[in-house]
Amino acid sequence: MPRKLKAGVSANVMAMHLGLARPYLAQLVADSIIEKLPDGGFDLDKTRLAYIRHLRRARRTSPETMARAEYDAAKARDLQIKAAIREGLLMETEEGIAIVDELMGLMLAALSGLSARITRDMGMRRAIDAEVHNLRQELADKCAKRAAALEAAANKESKAKAGFATVAKPTEREATA
Repeated sequence: MPRKLKAGVSANVMAMHLGLARPYLAQLVADSIIEKLPDGGFDLDKTRLAYIRHLRRARRTSPETMARAEYDAAKARDLQIKAAIREGLLMETEEGIAIVDELMGLMLAALSGLSARITRDMGMRRAIDAEVHNLRQELADKCAKRAAALEAAANKESKAKAGFATVAKPTEREATA
């Protein structure tokens, strides 16, 4: 016995069932999101499922969804950084610089009195002071090279992300010098 084809519902009934305006339903058909039956009607169940799939796809790729995902990722990163700081795995840059400055000051103070602690001979003191001065200059040059390399890398990364170069903010020491 041949199977009778199920008759579809009209476009008006389908639009009302989905809560759509009739022209929008026609647009969905034109975009091949929803298919008409050969008789020109719509299969109620298949059309409803196709429309739901379309809505789910649109939600996954909408700008609001992408913006929310970016916000959530930034929030999670912020929480990770705060947790790492609490656990002692990270520290503020300013705090790190202050510690290095303090340690360098202690080292320089110790080096400046080195020749007097070693000998009373003035000729020998001058030679030791000259070597200490050369060592300090060599270290300062290496630090300046390293700082320039880090700044160049940071500017290159910023330029790649934002499309423009960043200007390095001067430190307190540079600003007062």
